[in-house]
Amino acid sequence: MTEAFTVVQAPDFAGVDWSADIVLKSTDDVYYVVKKDAARVMSDFLKTVIENSMDEKNIVTVEEANGQTLKYIVMYINHRYSNRKTLVKKPLVGTVDDLIDDWDKAFLYTDLIQGKDERKHDLLIRVLNASHFLQVTDLLLLGGCALATIIKGKTTEQLRDVFGLVDDFTDEERAELDGRDEPATGAAAPPKK
Repeated sequence: MTEAFTVVQAPDFAGVDWSADIVLKSTDDVYYVVKKDAARVMSDFLKTVIENSMDEKNIVTVEEANGQTLKYIVMYINHRYSNRKTLVKKPLVGTVDDLIDDWDKAFLYTDLIQGKDERKHDLLIRVLNASHFLQVTDLLLLGGCALATIIKGKTTEQLRDVFGLVDDFTDEERAELDGRDEPATGAAAPPKK
């Protein structure tokens, strides 16, 4: 997987064509260049910023992303703008691997879910949060399907293990919940008597 992004240095921003580019700034002051055309198509938030900006120099601080996180969003925007594809279909049938191409697999499993180890998903969660902020719908859908694949078919204990969650229910709360951990049917469980 080739890394498709440009990092620039403030305050001079050498190499930025302000008529064609927008600059995204991370919380730790890393600046990435994205073509305005790609930003308009891939991010509803950036489209609004570009269309409503009175200033030709668009520098957008992404409050939800450090430099590492923002790098993956910019890589995705740049790649998918140039290589459009059909969105993953909902509801997810099977696993995300059944529905995505080799580039998306490398994108997901290199760093976002390190080595396909479901427990190493912290970067995926950070990318999803920042994608939500930027309204990068295609990336949200891809990441959401990857997360759904991680969750799918797991017991409560397995989910606690994967997500590092502590079972902090008291014995009384656990007793109240016993019997309610049945497969979802769409109907609310009757109260215990």
